[in-house]
Amino acid sequence: LEKPVAELIRDHESILEELKLHDAGLLQRPRILAANKLDMPGARKRFEALRKHAMKRGLKEKDCLAISALTGKGVKELMREMQRVLAKAPVPELHVKEVPVVLTPKGRPQVKVMRDQRGMFLVRGRELERLVANLDTGAKEAIRQLHGDFERLGVESALAHAGARRGDKVKIGDLEFEYVP
Repeated sequence: LEKPVAELIRDHESILEELKLHDAGLLQRPRILAANKLDMPGARKRFEALRKHAMKRGLKEKDCLAISALTGKGVKELMREMQRVLAKAPVPELHVKEVPVVLTPKGRPQVKVMRDQRGMFLVRGRELERLVANLDTGAKEAIRQLHGDFERLGVESALAHAGARRGDKVKIGDLEFEYVP
């Protein structure tokens, strides 16, 4: 509500046009007009002009709300109105034209797990060992990233398949740790 009325109306029309171009059926769905920055000088007057325009375009007065995210004014009313509209809205029809096919190469496993004579699980894999060799063990984010790499490379499932249990010792390159599934 900080823009001139003509610009607010143009923005509203642009949104309606984008909805129509994407899927004309969206214009038949319930809509709410929520205008922010009610705390700005002159905002109430600009909102009334925008509401009048929106009502000419099919919205009901109760579906046009002014709020101030800064002060919180009108936010609860907006949330209640959204809940009301969503509760009454019909379930939309989904139009799936084509289900995408995801191809995954079937190659050799990325990691191998074996047990040494002491019972330690040794995990081998070119990419995995390279990641571990370059790991900054002092950086929490690096450890988090490594955990994601473990998932991606199948380390967790390979250890579980090899019989690893919580507390077992695991070694990948020079990195040793206790297994925590």
